[in-house]
Amino acid sequence: MKYYPRFLSILLLTWGVASAFADDGDVVPCADRSVTAAAVSNRQDIQTFVQCAYEYVQETGFDEALRAFNEDERWRMGPTYVFVTEVAAAREETRALVFPPDSSQQGQPWRTLVDDFGSDLIVEFDRVATGFDEGWVYYSFTNPATGRDEPKASYFKRLEWDGTPAVIGAGVYSRDLPGTCEPSEVHAMGLESHPSPERLAEFVRCAAMELE
Repeated sequence: MKYYPRFLSILLLTWGVASAFADDGDVVPCADRSVTAAAVSNRQDIQTFVQCAYEYVQETGFDEALRAFNEDERWRMGPTYVFVTEVAAAREETRALVFPPDSSQQGQPWRTLVDDFGSDLIVEFDRVATGFDEGWVYYSFTNPATGRDEPKASYFKRLEWDGTPAVIGAGVYSRDLPGTCEPSEVHAMGLESHPSPERLAEFVRCAAMELE
């Protein structure tokens, strides 16, 4: 089903707070380095983006945050969005509290988030949130920009969502990281047949990487 993950090969790599920041430095408070969904391009951006979303919930409350995460371009653009997932004692009770790619699923229990090797994303969210309060998870998830399962790195923080234990996070797909490009998808013929500012920007980005 569209937007539900068909996990091809989840690699669940998690750290405690100290090691979670080892590669990217400390998370910068939102007031010092605000990042919008459209500006996210690397792992440090994701950490700051999640920190901004976390602070936004504290400042505005749950109702406004739910609306904004689903509707405002600051929080949702292309493949980048804020998610909030319940951390429940019973696996089958875990719900999607904020899920902009398919808002009809919000408040509903997640369906199976287990790959062919038996790795369960919800279990890992619970383990990391309970043990460390925040961290990274690497897995494969449906990219709303392409409709395909692609490698994704998500950073999340633990919070109380209207009294419900949960995690708030966001992720970046490997295709959107600097130094990555899909030649089979980004080429002159594709730009000519389906021109758009977004396709042009991607074409220029890939051309620049090719020159380098």
